[in-house]
Amino acid sequence: MSFPRKRASVACDFCRYKKRRCDGRKPVCSNCEDSSADCIYQELPTQRFDNSQLYERIQQLEQAIERHERLLQRAPTSPASDSLFALPLSRFESSADSLTTSFSPAADAPFTATPAAPAPGTATPGYSNMPPLNIPSGHNTSAVRVLQLPQIRSLIGDYPDDYFYNIESRRTLPPSFDLLTTDIPFLIKRDTDALIATYLSTVHPHHPVLGPEILYSLYEKVLRDGLQTDLKSAVVLVVLALGCAATATTTTTTTGGGAPIGRTEDELYPGARYFRPAIKVINAAAVWDFGNDPLLAQSQVLAGIYFAYLARPLHSWRLIHAASMSVQLLLCRRKAVPQIALQQDHIIHLFWSCFLIECDRLAEFELPRSGIENLVDDMVLPGLEPTPDPSMVYFLAEISIRRLLNRVHNTLYTPDGKTRTIGSLLTVCDELNRQLELWHESIPEVMKPRLGTAEPADNDRKAILRIRYYATRHIIFRPFVLRAIADEARKSSGLLSPQPEDLSDSLYRQRTLDNCARCLESCRLYLLNTGHILRKPSPYTWTLSQSSLGAILVITAASLSPSLRGYTPDVKQLQQTMVNNISQWATQDSSISSVLWILKDIQRRQSLLE
Repeated sequence: MSFPRKRASVACDFCRYKKRRCDGRKPVCSNCEDSSADCIYQELPTQRFDNSQLYERIQQLEQAIERHERLLQRAPTSPASDSLFALPLSRFESSADSLTTSFSPAADAPFTATPAAPAPGTATPGYSNMPPLNIPSGHNTSAVRVLQLPQIRSLIGDYPDDYFYNIESRRTLPPSFDLLTTDIPFLIKRDTDALIATYLSTVHPHHPVLGPEILYSLYEKVLRDGLQTDLKSAVVLVVLALGCAATATTTTTTTGGGAPIGRTEDELYPGARYFRPAIKVINAAAVWDFGNDPLLAQSQVLAGIYFAYLARPLHSWRLIHAASMSVQLLLCRRKAVPQIALQQDHIIHLFWSCFLIECDRLAEFELPRSGIENLVDDMVLPGLEPTPDPSMVYFLAEISIRRLLNRVHNTLYTPDGKTRTIGSLLTVCDELNRQLELWHESIPEVMKPRLGTAEPADNDRKAILRIRYYATRHIIFRPFVLRAIADEARKSSGLLSPQPEDLSDSLYRQRTLDNCARCLESCRLYLLNTGHILRKPSPYTWTLSQSSLGAILVITAASLSPSLRGYTPDVKQLQQTMVNNISQWATQDSSISSVLWILKDIQRRQSLLE
């Protein structure tokens, strides 16, 4: 009787690349031991799940969105108002178009799963009124807009709309990035092996745009032939820079203004010696490449992620903007260049990474759009293998909640809409919150983040999903807090008498207060959960610091409101929690340093009022 050879359910990265049979031995499998290679296993859940169930749950979420559109159509509105919290009339209608085909993971599936949108001026039901999935221009969700609340302004003064943009745009070029004196780094295999392993275990799960097989192929070529002035070498160099950035050490020793001291140039800009020659090649290729090789887009996305690790949001945005244009050019060229069609999965991953990062920047800055958001409705989502890489499932879940959050922005925070009645707002926000809960339920049980706690998650990806959940819930219910605060201000000035008719209803009043409590609870849990990610380098450092400011400002404004003060007994502790979370990233010329200064100014002024 013959027995089949034992095979690991999940092979290590080295065996996958070499297409060898992996025995799954840990910490080092037999093949890696014989080859003296780094043995890296991608993190997998202990329990399998059925892909069809995941896609079925996502389909349920899309159906919920269609129901949301119909509710918006029926929701009543009141006359226009110049209030800071004005809410738009719905321009959505229910659509007969199904988006479920866009979830097909088939290898031969087209890049776009639904027909192209009609030309401007044509009236096609379903497209002309579909809810947009982009960040609306001029939205009032950003942290700097919350700084303009009357209660906050009376406490710490006025801040212009472009306050943080001006700070970031004026940051000086560090000597480490002087491109006029670029030296080719000497690669020591022992060191670079460790950096490659760090990239795969730490950076790649957040944005899986360069898998182990391609990376190891490029890396072996560089080791064999030496560094060249081409995109293959540039990609390897940016990966090495990311490995340095992901393992950089930080210090919490600060000056009186909160800026870290005692940090060398290498500590402030880890991996710069690898990144500097790479960015020269990438910029040159961007001039001469016209959509024939995905390596340009991959190198641009990786470079954008590197600047995200350095908490340089505008530099990150610029590279992601360029990458988005490169991806769109690849999509236009896919029929003419067979090589592009063969790398369909990689281009899909690049598309969605560009979408995620660009949305994070547009949520806080008013910047030009790359146009990639216009393709979101038509672009397929990343497919999953029968035994999926967990990072791909987390990636898919993050894409889904980003799309939902964008829908919240468009529904509640566009500046040129009309004010909804409380009844209308309750209906719309309840439906959006229901969609959020449906998203959470759609995540496989073994990967689902536990809610209602600040305990560290099992891994960073699960922690990010939990943070995204509370960010979305906070944004959904924030209008109730803002309206309650505004109504109190109008009452005290004699501008709100008598109350609007629907506010006099005790049921509406209680539901409004309940939603205020939900918003403030979400802000609290958001702040408590971000600490786990902000303790170490990540591509989310600047995003979490900025959105944390928005959350703490909402809590601070509520603490100054007689009707909401009881929901914020721990406002001082939460303010200090945020100070502790971001202090190590507050370099002297950064917007994070300004955020820290604002927080300490609030603490000081509130203590004087007591």
